[in-house]
Amino acid sequence: AEQLLRNADTAMYEAKSAGRGRSVLFTAEMHSAARERAELASELARAITDRRLTIEYQPMFSTVTHQAIGAEALVRWEHPERGWIDPSAFISIAHPEPPERQGDVVHDHHHGEFVLDQALLETRLWTERGIIGDDFAVHVNVSRVQLASSTFVNFVMSMLRSHGVRPEQLVLEARETALLGRSVDVDRSVQALRRLGVR
Repeated sequence: AEQLLRNADTAMYEAKSAGRGRSVLFTAEMHSAARERAELASELARAITDRRLTIEYQPMFSTVTHQAIGAEALVRWEHPERGWIDPSAFISIAHPEPPERQGDVVHDHHHGEFVLDQALLETRLWTERGIIGDDFAVHVNVSRVQLASSTFVNFVMSMLRSHGVRPEQLVLEARETALLGRSVDVDRSVQALRRLGVR
């Protein structure tokens, strides 16, 4: 009975990931994919703890001044055995859709904290070295789980303070799915962040 429920659960998530209002029959391949996903999630948790993820930045330039006015923080992961992991493979684990999937919410918080911490640290260093100006903003992707967390706004505030970065220099980006049909908690966080000056 337990195995049947696990199989049904796996098929349900497969159906949800393909879109709402679908039904899917369980196959052995789904079980292999679920096991692979669970292994990758465990390895990702270790990589986050050991700070083995890295951040690359996609710069944004003004068409008027030709100066860099911002950069998007993009997380990268070089696995010790598998080499570079495609971001689409581990972002879906760090930011699961649906957010309750397989208990990955824990990874989501740690992953999000690492990216925000690193991006703000480097923004401060670039400012101190005179590499960027006052109009520069770092863009960081956040998930629905982060936005719905009761501690997220305070975490953002503490990170801004500890790194000495102005709120206006931080732009938080979320996928449309994070905001569609959003909860009271997500609305509360978005409004509180706007009041702080975070874009």
